[in-house]
Amino acid sequence: MRAVETVMKYYVQYGKDTAKCAADYLKNGAGKGGTHRKIKKIAVYYPVMNRGGVQRVISLLLPIYSRLHYDVILITEQISDEDYEIPKWVRRFVITSERQALSDQRSFWNRYQELGSILATESVDLFLHHGVRQALFIYDVMLSKTAGVYTVAEKHQVFTQGFCDMKDLFWVHLAAFQIIDGLVVLSTAEETYWRTFGINAFYIENPMNERLKTVDCGGQKDCISWAGRLDVYSKQYFDILKVAVIVKKSHPEVRFRMFGSGSKAKIRELTKCIERYGLKDYVIFCGYETDIAQMYKNTRIQLVTSAYEGFPMVVYESKILGIPMVLYDLPYLELLKNGLGYLSVPSGDIRGIAENICRILDHPELEAALSREAKVSLQDFSNETVARKWSLLFHNIEKHILREDGINEQYGMILKTMHRHYAVAQRKYEKLLWDSEQSVLTYHVRKEMKKGKKPVICPYGTVGKRVKRMLNEKGIQEAYIVDNGISQKGQGILSLADLKEMDCGEYLFIVCCEDEDLKEWFQDQLRKTAGTESILYYDAALEGES
Repeated sequence: MRAVETVMKYYVQYGKDTAKCAADYLKNGAGKGGTHRKIKKIAVYYPVMNRGGVQRVISLLLPIYSRLHYDVILITEQISDEDYEIPKWVRRFVITSERQALSDQRSFWNRYQELGSILATESVDLFLHHGVRQALFIYDVMLSKTAGVYTVAEKHQVFTQGFCDMKDLFWVHLAAFQIIDGLVVLSTAEETYWRTFGINAFYIENPMNERLKTVDCGGQKDCISWAGRLDVYSKQYFDILKVAVIVKKSHPEVRFRMFGSGSKAKIRELTKCIERYGLKDYVIFCGYETDIAQMYKNTRIQLVTSAYEGFPMVVYESKILGIPMVLYDLPYLELLKNGLGYLSVPSGDIRGIAENICRILDHPELEAALSREAKVSLQDFSNETVARKWSLLFHNIEKHILREDGINEQYGMILKTMHRHYAVAQRKYEKLLWDSEQSVLTYHVRKEMKKGKKPVICPYGTVGKRVKRMLNEKGIQEAYIVDNGISQKGQGILSLADLKEMDCGEYLFIVCCEDEDLKEWFQDQLRKTAGTESILYYDAALEGES
């Protein structure tokens, strides 16, 4: 297939340098124009369909596309028993995961052969991609455009998120969004931002979970609830414990419930913190809940501690149910612009959050007013409006109608300069961090090498490769790499089973892993074969511990 070969050619040349790849593809005009077809079938892509707001949004969008008389297929990378509801009439396809595709060229080729084949054999007219922050996003949309399929992306994040998580994809997205036929965003601010650069951006709010209007979420209203992913920086969930300490002094009768998912290590850490704060039986971690109604049952106040959001479903659903909210200021959110149904404070104002919670608990009339306001505030939101906007977007794409009314060269220059200078600061920070980590790591490794121990890196993922480079730059060569996940074992690469045949006492095993659960598993396995004294924990080494 020509499209697959084109994508493979670009990948061989640029690999993970997707900013240059997108810019080159755009410059050469590949995939631009030439598509003239009636949109009848839509292929929706996202890697997974469980445990997340994006996944819940997609499950609500599928019936809307059906009501608009589009045939829809769903493409994911896996199927789970915890997947959100998918209509029976939606045919589902599974392709090679991005993680596998990045591991070797064979898997990369397989992914795009599979994706290309689905688009061709299913006669897909429009490819809708929901994962703009994925590493292979540019290659996914390049394949679709090269195959002559209309291509749309939906961006579920706020435009400044890259500044918050140190992964600014602006230059990748600027080129990629010029390649695609349309970009769906979740706020008018985001729409203005991208249209400034000439991107064909459309604000379309998330669909409403209409079932919640008829769900009984009654019962004893004695809980302050929080829901989200256990992410320290974006969701700021440890703030809940600080808030609970203050609220408990005047309202020991209420309970805080936390719903969400996270690694076993994060859940253990949270549980220990709950006990350390003296909040056992007052703050309850309920885990991941698939029943949305159950999550809101008994909820008197919904607490939101996010540092940033795109179009949070927890805010939408709380308003549908008339649950008062207390949250940090998120002024760009469309759901909050009318100022109804919630009380807010500046981000990080723990006492302010706690005082507002107590204010609602102490004043039933305020609670009732906020509840009424929450429902009234949604009068301009409906699935009919969402359907109408999607229909207009698809019509404009068919007719090749581009929105260029927002272009502002002066404003665009200012924003581009900000991103360039942020990139300079980010490189400086990364260099300082690298030097600091490298200095501490090599100190601990050399100290053990003086005792006759040889360094072994395990596992060999993103962090393992970082460790190897740090050591090699300082003239330290690892004796082995231990990783069960490497498909082809070669010289110097071992599995955990190989260690049973070796004298592990002469080695220093450097455990380095981003995934806390996988890291813990490696630690347990190594303790059995090497003993605790032969293990160096990479993160602990950076804290100056031996």
